[in-house]
Amino acid sequence: MFSVARRTVLYRFCFVVMLLLLVLPGLTPVSMPGRIASADPTIPRSYAEFIDGAYLGALGRYPTCLEAEAEYDALAYAASAGALRQEAKRFVSTLFMTQASYDTPDLTTYCQTSEYEAINPAYCNTFVGTGLEDFLTDCYQAFLLREPDSGGFNFWLNNNNGRKHLVDAFQLSIEFNTLVDNLYAGTRPVCICPECNPCDPDPCDPNPCDRRRICWLDDY
Repeated sequence: MFSVARRTVLYRFCFVVMLLLLVLPGLTPVSMPGRIASADPTIPRSYAEFIDGAYLGALGRYPTCLEAEAEYDALAYAASAGALRQEAKRFVSTLFMTQASYDTPDLTTYCQTSEYEAINPAYCNTFVGTGLEDFLTDCYQAFLLREPDSGGFNFWLNNNNGRKHLVDAFQLSIEFNTLVDNLYAGTRPVCICPECNPCDPDPCDPNPCDRRRICWLDDY
């Protein structure tokens, strides 16, 4: 049993901790499973972590092995050419919009990828406001690998010129570019196709009956 004095100290300590969690959201763990635990963009992340986080944020799923492998190679090649930021911007942006929309440098030419359209439809209209709060949250999670902070969230919710403007704002943000500048290559995902039975849960990865999923080398 705690004495009254010790119990009071414990309650006060818990209160201070809870207060810090409320006023310092950037220091709290991100809630989505599989997400990197810190919102600090200067913490080094591997290409694979970055790719996983972007897919989880935009589409709510992990990339297939082939998707992860292809984007890892694209990031590695871009880094060797001094263009890592450009590829990272293109990669995350095109989880939301088509490559053709991304390539058109205006704020009105906007069609979404078929997968994101199924999640949060816009009907090729950047000004569709239905689900805009969800869209903004997805941008935070996909580009910055974290949950929104209330100040930034409310600002962008009330100061944007449509969905494409929001995507542009996030890809050009200091936080996103800092995050990308701190990426490192890490281990390249390698897919082994012939040995994988797509309906055998072992040794295939977590969606065994999805024929698009391929085994990872590290699973063997």
